[in-house]
Amino acid sequence: MNLVELLRRDHREFSEALSELEQLTSALESRFFPEDSPGLHAALDASVILGRLLPKLEKHEKLERRYLFPELARWSSEFEPILKRIEEEHQQVDRDMGRLLDLLPDIARRPGSEFLRELERLAQRLKKHIFVEEIEIYPMAEDSIPQERLEQLAARAQAERVGADDPLQADRN
Repeated sequence: MNLVELLRRDHREFSEALSELEQLTSALESRFFPEDSPGLHAALDASVILGRLLPKLEKHEKLERRYLFPELARWSSEFEPILKRIEEEHQQVDRDMGRLLDLLPDIARRPGSEFLRELERLAQRLKKHIFVEEIEIYPMAEDSIPQERLEQLAARAQAERVGADDPLQADRN
């Protein structure tokens, strides 16, 4: 497995989690949840999904920043403007995640439109970001960086995941 394949596998997991969250949004649109309501269960399910997703996103970004982006820049300066744009997108996703994390502790007690807006914002931004990486960044990496080097980087990234008590690695075992 090479680094791009590893990162694409993460993207598939993110897309699955986003699909799960989208399925819960109709139940979350209710402002008040009686104890046994589907909305309360949906809020709790969303909390669990986000609790899994957000640390995975952070780790994924860290691996891209540590391994993929510097390697792309090393192979050609023409990638710098694209990488700058991707880094700005990462920062925006991080801000969106921060807003969701701020709202997460109260989701079961008082879910509502603010949480849904933030969730929808993160989902749309993340989908777009994944799309750009999949059609633009990752193909550039595969075309520019030798396969052997991508495999070396994947080995380092995997070792970092295992050594850092990474939830992504734990989910795959």
